[in-house]
Amino acid sequence: GTGAADTQVIATNITNLQFRYILDTNTETDAPVDLKQVRAVRVTITGQTVATQVQSGGPKTKQITSVVKLRNR
Repeated sequence: GTGAADTQVIATNITNLQFRYILDTNTETDAPVDLKQVRAVRVTITGQTVATQVQSGGPKTKQITSVVKLRNR
């Protein structure tokens, strides 16, 4: 079905999710004007944990970035 009962958490403590579009001209933008010019997407996810805050003096932040190339381009 398609209801609230089908909702599943796949990640917690995500503080930022960013998409940057890489164009045919090798430039990057947050909002491409012409979607036909997009050849890849740079996805950056930032997460933070407070589980070790007492030992480290503050929350720890980690970030991962991946470039996803579009198929058939």
